[in-house]
Amino acid sequence: MRHPRAGAIAELLLILFLPALFIPAQLQAQSKPSSRYDARQLFDPLFMADRGTRYRSADGSPGPEYWQNRADYKIDARLDDQAHAIEGHVVITYTNQSPDSLRFLWLQLDQNISRADSRGSATAPPRSVTQGYEIRSVKAAINGQPVESDTIISDTRMQVRLAKPLPPKGGVATLDIEYHYVVPRGGEGRTGWDMTEGGKPIYDIAQWFPRMAVYDDIRGWNVLPYLGSGEFYLDYGDIDYTIDVPWNFLVIGPGTLVNASEVLTPEERTRLERARQSDKTLPIIAPSEVGKAATRPARSGRTRWHYRMENTRDVAWSASPAFVWDAARINLPEGKTALAMSVYPVEAVGDTLWSRSTEYTKYTIETFSRSWYPFPWPTAISVGGPVGGMEYPAL
Repeated sequence: MRHPRAGAIAELLLILFLPALFIPAQLQAQSKPSSRYDARQLFDPLFMADRGTRYRSADGSPGPEYWQNRADYKIDARLDDQAHAIEGHVVITYTNQSPDSLRFLWLQLDQNISRADSRGSATAPPRSVTQGYEIRSVKAAINGQPVESDTIISDTRMQVRLAKPLPPKGGVATLDIEYHYVVPRGGEGRTGWDMTEGGKPIYDIAQWFPRMAVYDDIRGWNVLPYLGSGEFYLDYGDIDYTIDVPWNFLVIGPGTLVNASEVLTPEERTRLERARQSDKTLPIIAPSEVGKAATRPARSGRTRWHYRMENTRDVAWSASPAFVWDAARINLPEGKTALAMSVYPVEAVGDTLWSRSTEYTKYTIETFSRSWYPFPWPTAISVGGPVGGMEYPAL
């Protein structure tokens, strides 16, 4: 038996929806409100048209009073291969070309991402948890005169509060910082260490010193925390760096090796000079020579590798006693040259593995230099280590 109320509801629904069944599709389409969405407004190629200033033109190119701040670094670091730690001392010379007085400075402390309480750990838990940077001391000076300062560390950033503001348009701040951190194992993010099949360590070292955050005419201080992905926005300058390692380690870094006579044998220096004149890959340390004492000028203690890289935003480096090392000439426009180099462990030897790495590096730099812009640095280095697929200036 049908419930009378159910029948009434059915009749009401029929009355409400039946007319819609007989409205022509054309009329239904006409009754819909038209969309005001315009994809060209959302992805407007002229989105900066109303943002021109005396510092930056509306098309994004430098304006008549454009400026960039500069950060130069002198770094002395020691690699402890037993504790897998870096002990560092950096002197930063920071030139304020902006029109603003700066009451505080911001630095990036990227190693703090490996802390268990970091923002990066909350989004992608690290495989190797460390305590991040231990900042042991910070001393500041302005235009050569010492000035009192306080520091505040927040996640992967450090603010240095100055008792006296850094003057605009050429004021120079000097920061003298001593620090320490443990290198995470396994290629965490863009840095780390691990063991070769032969039981020797390879260290790929990046974000290894406190670096100045950028102060620009768009956002002021750029202080987004480091979350483990994305690229780095850094000021340009010269970086002079010395790495202290056990005697049997090679240290491969970008720029010019200042003390080659102290850290390379006469035979290795001769092979490098031959490679600078060769379009064919030549060995500097052949696979059969890896690990032999004859490849090192010292047979005990420690050695200091001194590099200098000009006009760069960053440096990274690698160190290991297990490296095969080869090199070849890069031919650049206007008759200039650079040096392509590769380092990798013995287990990576082979034409389908790393033995053709220098050949590929040479070809790539030559092609890009012809097509877009000449390569600006003296070396281009490829490293077979625990960190995969990440690039730094010239490495």
